Amino acid sequence: MVNDPADPRSLSADRVESIFQDRGGVLWVGLKGGGLNKWNSRSGLFTAHSEEPANPHGLSANVVTSLAEEVDGTVWVGTYGGGLNRRDPRTGRFQHYRHDPADPYSLADDRVMSLLVDSESAVWAGTYEGGLHRLDRATGRFERFAHRPGDARSLSGNGITVIYEGRDGLLWIGTQHGLNRFDRRSGRFVSYQHDPLNSTSLSSNQVFAIMEDGAGDLWVGTHGGGLNRFDRASGAFNRYEHDPSDDRSLSGDSVMTILEDSSGVLWIGTQNGLNRWEPSSRAAFQGVFHRYLEADGLPSNSIWGLLEDDSGNLWMSTNNGLSRLDPRRQSFKNLDVSHGLQSNEFNSGAYARGPSGRLLFGGNQGFNSFFPSEIRDNLYPPPIVLTKALKTNEEVKLERSAGEVPELSLSHEDLSVEFEFAALDFTAPERNLYSYRLVGFQDEWFDQEHRRRATFTSLNPGVYTLQVKAANNDGVWSEPTDLVRLTVAPAPWRSWWAYTAYGMILLAMVIYYARGQAQKLQREAEYSHKLEEEVRERTSELAERNRELQLAKKKFEEASFTDSLTGIKNRRFLINTIDRDLAMVERFYAKHGSVGELPDDRPDILFLLFDLDGFKLVNDTHGHACGDLVLIQVRDLLDAACRRSDTLIRWGGDEFLVVCRGSDQRMAEGLADRIRRSVTAHEFDIGDGRPVKLTCSIGFAHLPFVPARPKLFGWEQVVNVADRAL
Repeated sequence: MVNDPADPRSLSADRVESIFQDRGGVLWVGLKGGGLNKWNSRSGLFTAHSEEPANPHGLSANVVTSLAEEVDGTVWVGTYGGGLNRRDPRTGRFQHYRHDPADPYSLADDRVMSLLVDSESAVWAGTYEGGLHRLDRATGRFERFAHRPGDARSLSGNGITVIYEGRDGLLWIGTQHGLNRFDRRSGRFVSYQHDPLNSTSLSSNQVFAIMEDGAGDLWVGTHGGGLNRFDRASGAFNRYEHDPSDDRSLSGDSVMTILEDSSGVLWIGTQNGLNRWEPSSRAAFQGVFHRYLEADGLPSNSIWGLLEDDSGNLWMSTNNGLSRLDPRRQSFKNLDVSHGLQSNEFNSGAYARGPSGRLLFGGNQGFNSFFPSEIRDNLYPPPIVLTKALKTNEEVKLERSAGEVPELSLSHEDLSVEFEFAALDFTAPERNLYSYRLVGFQDEWFDQEHRRRATFTSLNPGVYTLQVKAANNDGVWSEPTDLVRLTVAPAPWRSWWAYTAYGMILLAMVIYYARGQAQKLQREAEYSHKLEEEVRERTSELAERNRELQLAKKKFEEASFTDSLTGIKNRRFLINTIDRDLAMVERFYAKHGSVGELPDDRPDILFLLFDLDGFKLVNDTHGHACGDLVLIQVRDLLDAACRRSDTLIRWGGDEFLVVCRGSDQRMAEGLADRIRRSVTAHEFDIGDGRPVKLTCSIGFAHLPFVPARPKLFGWEQVVNVADRAL
């Protein structure tokens, strides 16, 4: 580990003064003149290669679209715009092969979309528009194979998406214009095309995946046409496609990768999830697939590459990082840039397994290479510490003794208290998760995800304990930790000594009244009347003060639940009141079940998220005061479009959330369309006589999100779905 001025992730200086490795495996290095540096040893296992513009022997482009590795460790890298790269395993240098308009033996196109090192060690490269190439290693020249109009024995198209070598030595070339079989001895191509009038033809001309299984069957994955099995004897294709009415059919018709694992199971990666096809069903030609989607643990439904490691685990590249599936446990392990990946986005066709078992995956910021056996989970449960405490928004210092839980006392005037905490795991602190509960107030754990703050308002008198637990970046949870003990004192007029005083006063009045019995009956009556008046006045006074306190409390609660600009409810209001609506939904589905015919008056909850397009431009051009006028008018438009029973919430900035109860799909679409048309037709008055026209973006989702499994998603997850839809 040395300083590299061109790499911001390298050491900031070279003189090491101190080194420390924490219990989470993070290495901390103190440098003279270079500050403190952090290195996650686990992420270092994912070797990353990226473009180095200043290095003539570095990777020529960041967007990696194809990969291949030879027995000696030589890695071939196809890039989008940077041509073909060869990495020498001894020196680590990259040799570049680029298109030269003056050289007919160079690459015809610098966008290399597919690679193959065949059984004869020949290197084949397929380009985006320049056809197929074979490299002569001795001369560095490329032999080109291209589509020739009118020649049925040439390539069917110049857009090469995949190159595959069968066990018989024939090459299969997938293009954007059909499937090709190439006989290297004769130099002829046989083309297979989609025919709309022939159900046994190739289902789509856009071929993205080719694989020959252990039984010798050739499988072809297409974009828009699903999966094909090729019968070599008859030349016919059997199709397996997505059927919306059959949840055992293929999950999607855009098949990007195919893999047969060591147990004979066929795995099909699509742009809509992963599919598992058992050998028994495949042998019987039964299209019975088991699906894996984001709800099952995938980081993304777009699967670009599939590889199997020596332990039988599946590794797949997606639009949101890498994922490792243990087929035996049916469990996913997801990895992202915090683990050392080149980026979270990977590319179709950019994956390969080397002869040594090393796996390679490419994306938009280079490619990663790693040995799966070296990837270890972070099993360290992080300890939790309290970092800040605030009473009514003012920070307070807590007295701490070793081994004891700090204590905090609150009076009846402390209407809110907040605590901040942190998990002491620095592997990827932004991925740490938190959950808390206030023992004595709530038994359920409140999931905070990545937020590190807990807020409580208007706690009743009593003793409470704040417990927090946290998970590291690999989802390993710590045991609950007692962070602080709260003691909430009652108001003075509700304390034990106040009630004792009330009792003593009452007793004195009774004694005084009893002594008066010995005097004149008239005086007794007068004293009795006087005492009764005093009691009524005191009672009235106490009742009035209690009403004033209740009114102040109510006003404070309303203020904390109300947006100060628009006067509508805020995010805290939803958090504090949503449980009532969720309980109605749970009771309904518990009573009626989640399948079969359901009554029309279902208490489903619609979360409709509204965002104003161009609002930042209004603020930047006319000032925030004009932006505030726009937000107030948006509130009026939303209020007019919604029902009285709907709840309108300012979610943040120019985002509004509409919560509708008893809503169905058609009602949601109608509401979204009314809001969109209302905003589009409205001329926003920003106070200077120049009206502004704006548009909006709307996303919505229902809870339960999956009626068949009403508890599958919480309301926060459904709001996130609406946010993604927006």
